[in-house]
Amino acid sequence: MKKALLVICAFLITLPLYPHATDGEIHADRDEIFAFLEDAFRAQVSLSEKLRSREEVESILSGYFTDEYAKLFWDANVAKESGKYVTYGSDFAPYYIPYYQFSDHTKVVVEKNKAYVFEFFPGTDEGPVAYDNHYEGLLLIKERDGWKVAEYLYNTIPESIIKKAEGQITAANASKANSNQTDGPKQVRAATFLFGVCLSPMDTLIGLG
Repeated sequence: MKKALLVICAFLITLPLYPHATDGEIHADRDEIFAFLEDAFRAQVSLSEKLRSREEVESILSGYFTDEYAKLFWDANVAKESGKYVTYGSDFAPYYIPYYQFSDHTKVVVEKNKAYVFEFFPGTDEGPVAYDNHYEGLLLIKERDGWKVAEYLYNTIPESIIKKAEGQITAANASKANSNQTDGPKQVRAATFLFGVCLSPMDTLIGLG
């Protein structure tokens, strides 16, 4: 009997007291999208490394961009040289993945099979390119083989999406503050209950009744 109780206690103690599956899923989506965009940017940059055939360039782009977006990128950035194709560095290179910080400043709003990824860039008049305050974003769609960049958004993020992102931040901060205030006592009570079950199971259960 005692041996059986010890096994039960060991099992109970290893159970998580308060699972946070929803938070984990949100972070998983965000991390997955960030990793995808970093790979997409590296794919774009790799096109400047050497001359390639048209098929090679199209194959590289097709893994990350819709056909329509890949064509826009091609028309704006790909040059023909010696019968092959390459991209050249430029201070103004449209349709590249924006220079996101990939931090809390980078907002991600997922809606069914699409996602908005955007960031606010403060204006500057320094350096070779000056610009005003603006949002830069991408619309991603989820196809059978994963995410694809479908549209570049310059100051055209839907207002409802911006508000939704702001709401996510407010909710996350409130949840974190509330968790800090309440998790400690709850965890202590839960741990006390488990400890009581292990020491004196019958007395603890009778006390609950």
